[in-house]
Amino acid sequence: MHIEDGLLTPFWLALGWVLVLPVLLLAARNVRWQFLRERGTVFGLAALFVLALWSVRAGIYPGLNVHLLGGMLLTLMFGPWPAMLVLAGLVALLAGFGVGGWWSLGVNLLALAVVPVLAAYGILRVVEKHLPSHFFIYIFVVAFIGSALTIAALSAVVTFFLLISNAYTLHFLIDNWLISMILDAWGEALTTGMLITLMVVYRPYLVSTFDDNRYLKGK
Repeated sequence: MHIEDGLLTPFWLALGWVLVLPVLLLAARNVRWQFLRERGTVFGLAALFVLALWSVRAGIYPGLNVHLLGGMLLTLMFGPWPAMLVLAGLVALLAGFGVGGWWSLGVNLLALAVVPVLAAYGILRVVEKHLPSHFFIYIFVVAFIGSALTIAALSAVVTFFLLISNAYTLHFLIDNWLISMILDAWGEALTTGMLITLMVVYRPYLVSTFDDNRYLKGK
């Protein structure tokens, strides 16, 4: 998923920064720091868990590696702005260790932090507005299916940048990356669905977007 240095042209690298910086600044401005301080231990453990997920990477071509993301998991636990900042911090941290690289950092922040969280939160809001408020809808539609869709959104952004810069052809991506991303989306959905289920059953206070009165009372 990380786009490596040298794959994109300078124009698209610059565009990545133009798109991502305003959103990250907005996230830093709107995040509830008091909320994070109150959940400091849980927040730190969640970040470490996602970092561990990212460390299990597979792929043989630059920019076509895959790993679980944790975007929907963090969004449901802490809300969109903290989730975005955590993922952005992890992208920057790994760039320091040579994963992706500094030149491609803006594009990677966009693809791995901003787009998945916006997709995750958008899915949550659409489901809350248009579907019944039910526990199983929260688990299966939001946590399970929604997680797979966040990977699809991430994949679409990465694919767009790789194609527009002529880093790879569409035929090459379909032959060498499509199946991996489908499997990754399934793994993301299964992992997030199971973890969110366990938390809302045994520790619902860890999931800030889950409300007992909305999803359980009177059902």
